Amino acid sequence: MRKYVIFRVSTSTQKLVGRVDEGEELVTELTRICRSNGVHAAELRAVGQFSEIELAVFDAQRGEYVKVVDGKGYFELVSLNGNVSTLGDEVVLRLDAVFNALGPAGPQLVAGQLRRAKALSAEFVVEVFSDLRLRRRLDASSGRLELEAVEQVERKQAAAPAEEVPAAPEEAAPVETSAPVPQAPGLSWTDAIAEADSAESRREAARKGRPMPKKPTKTVSFDDDEDDDLEGPWLKPGDILNHPKLGRCRVMKVEDEDYCHIRLPRGKIRKMMLEVLDIRFAGEEDGRNVFEARVRK
Repeated sequence: MRKYVIFRVSTSTQKLVGRVDEGEELVTELTRICRSNGVHAAELRAVGQFSEIELAVFDAQRGEYVKVVDGKGYFELVSLNGNVSTLGDEVVLRLDAVFNALGPAGPQLVAGQLRRAKALSAEFVVEVFSDLRLRRRLDASSGRLELEAVEQVERKQAAAPAEEVPAAPEEAAPVETSAPVPQAPGLSWTDAIAEADSAESRREAARKGRPMPKKPTKTVSFDDDEDDDLEGPWLKPGDILNHPKLGRCRVMKVEDEDYCHIRLPRGKIRKMMLEVLDIRFAGEEDGRNVFEARVRK
């Protein structure tokens, strides 16, 4: 197979320059800023000090990312370089970071892909390529989220100002205003992999001609104390969890069956303690397992 390099030339750039307040999470805020400003391709840099960080590296043998640092302390950011791309309609940030961690044994360098960083003081520069779009996809063979395409985007030309024509004054009609609809925060690197993996599994099933699972028809009851789902499937990334208060949520990550990260209907990610819920398997829908949840009394 012939190997090749994909690239495009950008002739239109602009910079988003700012800071993140103390106590805010850097990755979440940068994702929100890129999403709200319509960024589809960009280079990102940052400096600062942080009180909590989480770093991960890719384990090629296991085909997945594993944590190498996850904790609190004092972390000086030595270097952070990354880019902004898209996975479907979502914004995805890849951030490679090196920190100087101060501990009892003195300073030491730690490095990896940045997943989380709680700021003490942080400043950033996002250099946006307005005429490009970076698209990613999950490589099923390696487990990596790879850059699939660099697309040229036609810039929208600003309309020429219309010639002003004097007009008779009129009374201004009342204008109804509505609150802005909050935007979804985009995907973290971990969430993006889970989302792409689920979509790739459904496409693979369709290519091989396997019938897609039917919608759940099982009636779930919490009235009895018997746990008839001990032998059934358990939550995994990509599944659907119907929560009595939060609604229909997407499972993004499960931590040792103790905690679950879910994407709420409006896009926000929430960490949830599983021991406070009764969870029952309800069936399958479009290739995903569906679960019903009830808050324990």
